[in-house]
Amino acid sequence: MLLAPSQVVTGIGLTNTLTPMAAALADSIPMLVISSDVPAYWSARPSRQFSHFVPSADGQSIAAAVSKRNILVERVADIDAAVDAVAALKDHAAIAVN
Repeated sequence: MLLAPSQVVTGIGLTNTLTPMAAALADSIPMLVISSDVPAYWSARPSRQFSHFVPSADGQSIAAAVSKRNILVERVADIDAAVDAVAALKDHAAIAVN
């Protein structure tokens, strides 16, 4: 089975993807969702300037409810290894990489 990735922004982008993730999990359809996050230094800025910054939302916990596996990647250098680990799974279904 092929694995098709998707890239979404944190906040509303990730929450809008939860329904397709749940459907993919239920139907065992391969889905990889990569959700970005804003840099930590943005948290001091007014949220009105950055509509995708939702300080009270924990994207990893939210995505975990509708994903088979959830991986937190904190360094850019670790993205390739995380995607390789996901691609190596025999039975993919809604995997979130935050």
